[in-house]
Amino acid sequence: MSAPTPSVPESIPASTGLVGLFVPLTELRGVGPTLAELLKKAIGGGTGPARVIDLLFHLPDAYLDRRERPTIKAAVPGTIATLEVEVVSREEPSQPHQPWRVIITDGTAFAEIAYFGRPPDRQLQAKAKLLISGRISEFGGRIQVKPDRIVPVEHASRLPGIEPIWPLTAGLWPRQVANAMRQALARVPVFPEWHDAALMRREKWPDFATALRELQNPDAMPEPEARRRLAYDELLADQLAMAIIRGRARKRVGRALVGDGSLRDRALARFGHAPTASQESALAEIDADLVSERRMLRLLQGDVGSGKTLVAALAMLRAVEAG
Repeated sequence: MSAPTPSVPESIPASTGLVGLFVPLTELRGVGPTLAELLKKAIGGGTGPARVIDLLFHLPDAYLDRRERPTIKAAVPGTIATLEVEVVSREEPSQPHQPWRVIITDGTAFAEIAYFGRPPDRQLQAKAKLLISGRISEFGGRIQVKPDRIVPVEHASRLPGIEPIWPLTAGLWPRQVANAMRQALARVPVFPEWHDAALMRREKWPDFATALRELQNPDAMPEPEARRRLAYDELLADQLAMAIIRGRARKRVGRALVGDGSLRDRALARFGHAPTASQESALAEIDADLVSERRMLRLLQGDVGSGKTLVAALAMLRAVEAG
């Protein structure tokens, strides 16, 4: 039984295919040149403009769980919580070093929000009914909230239950990444599954599009299988690309290098030690490549002191012997 096929996003026709993933980020609504450069810097830079596919693989470092919605009375200091409250008042500081204070309630208790050096959020007006999400603390026997998200109760859908924490850069805000990411996810088409069905079942991997959505726009805390699936995709793609490059290189006609061994024998005599069995084995494989009319594509690998330089020098002397 193969993995379930995700539905096609209505905003992007299936015929768009891969094209919609390889366009610049400025193709997304609300992403101008300045924001695109900030996103590119956060993603990791590189040459040329950042593309939609680059943003999709800009994975979160962590997640904030905002689903906990206790009353003020039941809120636990040191946790992240979302409170449904009404603003009672906002108090200006009487002294320059004092904070602005906003008093809120939900009927079970009162809490306060302190703003140092700046006025409170404009939404925090008396009688406003809001969802306030942030870290809960306690000071002087009163519950305090350090909000990082505030939305009107009637717009509760704007507040995600699980919020990804992406790597950012100076001047870039999480909401800007989230807006661009939602549009990027809508461009991901339906792909045929390229992994073996038995592997998918054994590893409990989601399909490609589902894995991206579980990580970038989750409804619940992501399971590790989604990230593992994408990591495997990256490794597989890298290996396939290298295999294709190697295959093309091997097809190109080279020059057969056949030496008489004279320079190599003189070098070994000066060296004073016979090559080890492993060195002889590596040299034999290299010699077989050198006498072939196909180009050699080989990596010589070994620990420090294992004799890589000797093998390389003997191989070069074979080329010199061949002219």
